[in-house]
Amino acid sequence: MTHRQSSLRIRLFWLFGAVFLPLVVSGTAFVVHQWDQQQTLALASLQEQARSTRLAVEREIALDQAVMSALAASPDIDKADWAAFHQAAGQTVADVRPGGYIIVVDPGGQNVVNTSVPFGTPLPNLRRLLARKAQADWNGHPIPLPDISLFDGPLQTGKPAFSGLLYGPVSKRPVVAINVPVMRGGRPAYVLGLAYSSEFFARLLQTEAKGPELIKALIDAQGLIIARNLESEKFVARRSPTPFQNATRGMPPEGIGESLTLAGTPVFYAYSRSAVNGWVSFVAMPRSAVLAPAWRVMWIWLAVLVSTALAGAVLAWRLWRQLALPLTALAGQAHASTQLHGPVPPSGIEEIEALRTALHEAAQNERIRRQAERERGQAREELSLANKRLVEGQQRKDQFLSLMAHELRNPLAPIRNAVKILRLSPVAATSPLASLLPMMERQVTHMARLLDDLLDASRIANGKIELRPQSLDVALAVHAAVEANGPLIESMKHQIVLALPLAPLILHADQARLTQIVSNLVHNAATYSPPGARIEVSVARESDDMVVRVKDNGNGIAPDELESIFEMFAQAGTPFTRSHGGLGIGLALVRYLVGMHSGRVEAVSAGRGHGSEFIVRLPMAECAAREGPPS
Repeated sequence: MTHRQSSLRIRLFWLFGAVFLPLVVSGTAFVVHQWDQQQTLALASLQEQARSTRLAVEREIALDQAVMSALAASPDIDKADWAAFHQAAGQTVADVRPGGYIIVVDPGGQNVVNTSVPFGTPLPNLRRLLARKAQADWNGHPIPLPDISLFDGPLQTGKPAFSGLLYGPVSKRPVVAINVPVMRGGRPAYVLGLAYSSEFFARLLQTEAKGPELIKALIDAQGLIIARNLESEKFVARRSPTPFQNATRGMPPEGIGESLTLAGTPVFYAYSRSAVNGWVSFVAMPRSAVLAPAWRVMWIWLAVLVSTALAGAVLAWRLWRQLALPLTALAGQAHASTQLHGPVPPSGIEEIEALRTALHEAAQNERIRRQAERERGQAREELSLANKRLVEGQQRKDQFLSLMAHELRNPLAPIRNAVKILRLSPVAATSPLASLLPMMERQVTHMARLLDDLLDASRIANGKIELRPQSLDVALAVHAAVEANGPLIESMKHQIVLALPLAPLILHADQARLTQIVSNLVHNAATYSPPGARIEVSVARESDDMVVRVKDNGNGIAPDELESIFEMFAQAGTPFTRSHGGLGIGLALVRYLVGMHSGRVEAVSAGRGHGSEFIVRLPMAECAAREGPPS
């Protein structure tokens, strides 16, 4: 058997190739893996930053909604003291959102307050203004004007409305806005708007940016750039690059990809769309910056590969010289053979790189967790502070109502006494002004009732109403309530019809408060019925309940108001057309007092113009109802 022979030099090069080729294959695979891994990690980091930026924007908007809710409760709005509200709102927006401004728009579209201009500056009617022009020009780029639905929406739904980037017709600059309804009597009375400048969001993006090469942008639902962390003023109102160029609607909530910036730079990007307002938080990094570490690894690997190839070639050549030449010389004298053993190839590189990657990911996840924890703690503190301010504001309002009612009752008593003395005076009876005395007495009585309602509202808010239950005949309380409303019933020429049980119906309750419950219902029926109306008051026992019904054929109640009329300061009908002068406290007090007696009250009406019926049900103990007068 013969063997194919070859020179030692060829065998050394074959040995070098057997070691070098696996090294080339494994090294190339390692570089490709590093390339893909670097890209994956960079995109994951971009996605996390996009999500973090979106959460930061939503957090700021949520805090501003709380501030606007506090402004919406300002008594200056109720008094239409727009100068005072302009000053307060201007100071608030200067402290909270420098560069922004606050507006107030009435249901007719009239802009009554705008803190971007001095108070007294003529303001337009936005409904007429916005009907003429749909967009304006900003630095050579079209930018839409506000749509009137931005103001009609809160008035119709009672919910906030968010805009995209638009051109402020009064401030003459790009803004984004949040409009919230100003609720009065359970209905929107005005629209309160907060307009943000693009500079505010640019500063927020700069704060959130991590790295000088990172590009962050805030894009509205129409694809317009609201702000950017780099050269924001240059890009505001420009169309965003693909895929957000037309609009963000219909896109997934989050995503990643590759694109070109408006300057033509290739970038990797990630985005996160807000479910609150449809805005997109866009984060991008130049492709060259993302892949720079992978390029460094590749160049290092090429350098190592070339160095290894040169070193292997030199070593093979030297071995050939050291072995082949002496062997060739010896072969001429005596034939001999030598066995050669190749070097052991290196190993362990891939595992070390995997460990480095795992440690890097663990450190990055820990940083993200700590940052999220800090943000949650800050949000909790801010929410707690806002809640504390709201509670303090409610307490101050209740204290003010109580103090005002007490202070107004003091001068009202002597005025009432003076009117009564004048009516008894023989001089006043013959005076030409004698016809004014009944009117004065009615108005003073009306004011006294309003103050009593305010005091009761204050007592409800502070929980100071106490019951003094005793056994009583319900009919006595009904007679007292009707007698208390006698002047009103007589002046309105109403017909009062009582349907009381023949035998006394005994109930364990607070007599004064039971009389007040029936009196408020009779007064409500007399007030909201046309002259000459029929008012029926009935008392009966139904099962284990004592039931009082007050029914009239007056104005009636709309179906959607049957529950809300029992709310504090609520009244049936449109707030701007009411002429009865009540505060909307009487029915709220009825429900509260009935609830203290473990009972319930409900309103029944077929609608406006069909009268109404109020039904009070109070539980009776087995021993509470009996025949005969109370012992």
